[in-house]
Amino acid sequence: MNTTVSGKKCQAWTADKPHTTHDYKPADKPGMGLEDGAYCRNPDNEEHVWCFTMDKSETWEICPDPLKVEVAEPEIEEISTAMPMPMPTGGIPCPIAKINMTKA
Repeated sequence: MNTTVSGKKCQAWTADKPHTTHDYKPADKPGMGLEDGAYCRNPDNEEHVWCFTMDKSETWEICPDPLKVEVAEPEIEEISTAMPMPMPTGGIPCPIAKINMTKA
């Protein structure tokens, strides 16, 4: 992931522009994936992954959590039983449910 929660592009961890004063170079934090380019990382073991942004007015920002996948709950809509429905002999009418699996 190379964009923040607000959609800002990440600055490469090896870059000095637009933000130069930081101690998060690959040599400063070995083994943290900082040499891989402009991606969201968590080099200080904080709660969220984050990156320095390419926006001069916003030094850094958190990124969407790559381990949390948003899954929409299915919507269940009752269908009216007002329509005449054939019923098997001795059967009991049951409501029909329609499941809508579209993303929210």
